[in-house]
Amino acid sequence: MAYLSFTEYEALGLTTMSEDKFNSLYSRAELTLMTATRRFYMRHDFNSDNTLRTTAFKQALALQIEYQFRTGITTAEDKAKANAIQSQTIGRTSIGLSSSSTNSTTSASLLSIDAQEALAGTGLLYKGVAYAR
Repeated sequence: MAYLSFTEYEALGLTTMSEDKFNSLYSRAELTLMTATRRFYMRHDFNSDNTLRTTAFKQALALQIEYQFRTGITTAEDKAKANAIQSQTIGRTSIGLSSSSTNSTTSASLLSIDAQEALAGTGLLYKGVAYAR
């Protein structure tokens, strides 16, 4: 199921891109949102959910696609490489890493800050534990 159509994306007035480019980025963006929302819409019906939450999810998906288009970051590996420090100098001390070095322990979220803001207040990002008395 596609949560966002190209026509809906264009209506939001974000970055202009071709429909082919939109389609090529869509799957990765959807996967990123599914991960961030703990696959909420795999367990709940998107079409019968409240409009506030589904609208926010569509906006977040559009913002994630735009982020991936502008930055070229579509995978965790891309994100880790983009955040890696290649060299640092403090006073007379310099540290340099080779371009082939990767930090395998880095767990940077692929979710853009804009997409995260769009989902704020919807409950889709809640990571706590339900408490019942």
